[in-house]
Amino acid sequence: MVAAWGLAADQEAFPARYPQAGQTVGPEPSRGTSDRDIRRAAIEQIPWEQLSPQSRERVLEVVNRAALFRRMPSRVIECEPDFYQFLIENPNLVVGVWQVLGVTKMRLEQRGDGGYLMDDAAGTTAHLQYVLRSPNCHVVYGEGQYSGPFMLRPVQGRCVVVLNSAYIREGEGRAYVSAELDLFVQIDRAGLELLTKAMNPFFGAMAENNYRQTFAFLGSLYRTAAVRNTAMRHLAGQLTNVSPAVREQFVRLIADAAERGSEEQGRDPENERQPEIAETPAPEESGSKLR
Repeated sequence: MVAAWGLAADQEAFPARYPQAGQTVGPEPSRGTSDRDIRRAAIEQIPWEQLSPQSRERVLEVVNRAALFRRMPSRVIECEPDFYQFLIENPNLVVGVWQVLGVTKMRLEQRGDGGYLMDDAAGTTAHLQYVLRSPNCHVVYGEGQYSGPFMLRPVQGRCVVVLNSAYIREGEGRAYVSAELDLFVQIDRAGLELLTKAMNPFFGAMAENNYRQTFAFLGSLYRTAAVRNTAMRHLAGQLTNVSPAVREQFVRLIADAAERGSEEQGRDPENERQPEIAETPAPEESGSKLR
């Protein structure tokens, strides 16, 4: 699941997790954790009342029986809330960008049921489904299998990804997104489940690396849209794995980012105000589009 959002990219340090208005920011945590108390708190923090009965049952089974749990280090990037939420809720567009750049063979195709079919071209296939979409929390449920050269039969498993997001806008108008991700992985075969538990630190480090690089890439996309509008619009025109409506919406968000970038360059630094919490993007209504 994290691999579906993973790409290497460098990112400078941004303010610490969930910054508040006027808060002095510091370095982000550099390592994740699999601590039992953190795991218990992560399960309790899932907005169960917002899940459908069917989704609640599936998610609950995974989080209670997960062989691997990892809370990733919190990350903060410069990005407008609407731009960020659009990328999070259209992961096939992000994978399409990687394909245009020639850095991945992964395929992520949207299905008629609103889910996504993933093939990483290395033996892993999975069906991914958003079971909750909200400005501050996204929950993804996945079922998949791995078929490797040393496997007598495919290994099947399930996972749950919980992404919590918060937003801040500084006095001069610059917006940041802070995110924290919890990963739960359940393996069907008992022997491999024990192996997964034993190798938790190794798998956790791999997941953290993908998460860190992916989040950095999202920030890079926004910064590029703000300063290289023409190049980004050209890139959007090459995306063939998304619908025309999604591609057009991406182009509009690129234009908005470029406009904000121009405003920031022309703003007088003497008129800066104290930071204020950024406006959280409103949940998308059925049939509507993000503004």
